[in-house]
Amino acid sequence: MYWALAWAGATGPIWGQTAVESWQYHAPFREAQRIAVLHDRVLALSTHGLMSLELEGRVLTPYSTVEGLSGVGLSSLVASPDGKYALIGYEDGRIDRWSPNEVRTLDDVPRSGQFQGLTAIREWAFASPQRVFAAADFGLLELDLELNVVRGTYRMRSDSEPLKVYAVAVLGDSVFAATADGLKAAALTAPLYLPGSWTATGPFADSVLTSLAVHQGQLAAVAGGQAYLRTATGWIPLATPSDGQEATRVCACAGSLAVVRQFGVVFFTPQGQGSGDISGGLFGNAGFTPRDIACGFTGQDGQAMRWIANPTRGITLVDNPNYAQHFAVNGPRISQSFDVRWDALRGTTVLTGAAEGPWTPLYLNGGLTRLPRPGATWTGTDGSSLGGAKDVLEVCTNPADSTHWFAASWGGGVLEFRNGSLYRRWTVGNTSLRAANGAGPNDVRCGGLVWGQDGALWVTNSLSDVPLHRYDPVSETWQGYTVGALNGQAIRQIQQAENGDFWVQTRTAGLVAVRVAAGVASARVLGSGTGNGNLPSPNIGAFAFTPDGKLWVGTSSGLGVLYSPKNAFTGGPFEAQQLLVEVDGRVQAVLAGQDITAIAVDGGNRKWIGTASAGVFVLSPDGLTQVAHYTTETSPLPTNRVNGLAMDLEEGYAYVATDRGLFALRSASTAPAARMTDALLFPNPYRPEFRGPWTVTGLVDGCYVKVTTADGRRVAEGYASGGQFVWDTQGSTGEPVPSGLYQFWINDPLGAQTTVVQGLLVRP
Repeated sequence: MYWALAWAGATGPIWGQTAVESWQYHAPFREAQRIAVLHDRVLALSTHGLMSLELEGRVLTPYSTVEGLSGVGLSSLVASPDGKYALIGYEDGRIDRWSPNEVRTLDDVPRSGQFQGLTAIREWAFASPQRVFAAADFGLLELDLELNVVRGTYRMRSDSEPLKVYAVAVLGDSVFAATADGLKAAALTAPLYLPGSWTATGPFADSVLTSLAVHQGQLAAVAGGQAYLRTATGWIPLATPSDGQEATRVCACAGSLAVVRQFGVVFFTPQGQGSGDISGGLFGNAGFTPRDIACGFTGQDGQAMRWIANPTRGITLVDNPNYAQHFAVNGPRISQSFDVRWDALRGTTVLTGAAEGPWTPLYLNGGLTRLPRPGATWTGTDGSSLGGAKDVLEVCTNPADSTHWFAASWGGGVLEFRNGSLYRRWTVGNTSLRAANGAGPNDVRCGGLVWGQDGALWVTNSLSDVPLHRYDPVSETWQGYTVGALNGQAIRQIQQAENGDFWVQTRTAGLVAVRVAAGVASARVLGSGTGNGNLPSPNIGAFAFTPDGKLWVGTSSGLGVLYSPKNAFTGGPFEAQQLLVEVDGRVQAVLAGQDITAIAVDGGNRKWIGTASAGVFVLSPDGLTQVAHYTTETSPLPTNRVNGLAMDLEEGYAYVATDRGLFALRSASTAPAARMTDALLFPNPYRPEFRGPWTVTGLVDGCYVKVTTADGRRVAEGYASGGQFVWDTQGSTGEPVPSGLYQFWINDPLGAQTTVVQGLLVRP
């Protein structure tokens, strides 16, 4: 069987700096599972991407879909024999050929559709610089890198059923496959597609082999947690300390055979004698959990450096018998990203709990991860610090005190934090909160928090006959409110409008406005159908207020806009409108039929709409123009399922929470400044290696900007978006402008504030 290798090229890294309209992927790259040594660097693979550690200067760089990798779900890694490139396997069967400046992708396996659910690429073995084998869940895959073809897929069973291959090795004139049916071998010259070419070998007929390695002409294997070495007299078990740790992997490492165990690495001579180990007892190596090891480069003592994939610390380097060094890219503690929030006091918080489907709890205890500001170090609140609560769905900060904040748990009530630690867990018995109807007595489902204009915390209590609660943090007292339209309903998010009304999300009963006066709560439902609110659906996915007081509502069937939410209790017009546009002569609703999961509003009043299956739409302030559409085809997003959105209004970052992690796009809009005293052009100078647009930030709303050369010739002009003006450095003809000094003449809409900034642009 021959397939043409459809290497789709992508260069990377894409951005040298954090430019406007550039993406970032925030993931725990340190969770290293495989390691490979190239001629000038070490690569560590996690399911999220690669970490590249250049030997010269110890420069550490992440590589992900942002920098050209074809996806997430990485599963295997190997360096080429010449050390110039690496092969990466994926869970879905894709293969990337990676080098620092180029990524080429082979996606024949997932495109073939032949191996549904059995596509993961597990391990690699080179028979020659051009001939390479890949162990996969469906069998063995052979590539010819010189002819750019897949030579075949080999199942090795007489009934042609898939046979999972965990590892592969080439020794002499034979290829060995560690399978779910034991160890199988075949001659490299045999017709490998014939099951008869493969024979069982070794004492492993009834064993599952999980790893193979070739070391100084000998074959090593792992079966049932025990490492074995094939010698001239047969297979012998390799003796490791009797501490109950299982062997997980065997690797050739310079002059030794390395046996990777659960919490250490033991080394053996070619004769099977122990010759040292690496453990958590080394200085600086606490919590050692190795997954892979490779040797390369030479230390000061003339010995090979030992590089280890250590998922708790990233890349671990041992070039000293008493000391371990660690290298890892800064990132969140865990990859779960079910929603995301931003506020000016605490920055960006990723929510790792979830209530999915009919809003049932998933009992996730991942805690919280937080990025105080772009470029800062990720911090977190471990799940063990949540007082037993799980599924945190919302956070809220006291606007007067950044160290005083709250978290809502779907099943665990409300958590109050003061000065960096859990102060109290509020639930049944010490509050007015109640358990969910039909659930256990302590199942308190809180999914919405908002800091009210009255200086108190307001909380939603799902499936309760007392669905709304107020907590006064000064007196530490609670008060519950019955709300007819919300009693017993599944409810989550809550927001407060400028006029003081609260708005509450329900799962299937529309969006509900609540007004509390004299201790009594009144409600008005914004539902579906003419005369009942006119939303496309009563199933509410998200909602957001805009700076001009409008209410945008996302439902399971599209988008609605309520232009006068203040009319909820005045008797005025109270019907949502669907935005209508003409497309190819037909009038249709904007985002008609889309299952909307998230809405965020940026500093320029543009609307960011997340969907369940179509990625992220960016709409103009009036919603009638599609500014951008980010999907797996048009962006580094690895999925079109969006769980949540949040806008950093100060720096302009749009954070996109997906089921494959958190992505951030530095958008063209920031919140406008009050005055232009801090207008800033970046980068300045604009260097040849920079690939993003030129940006002026710190502007007031509605600014008009004219760009001229040093001698006053106009080359570009336009309006700022919020507090930011972005120029692609192209002139009026669409061609890039030459190197030189450029001036940005800026005027506010009334002409009351003007300023000029200038910068140097240098072309290659």
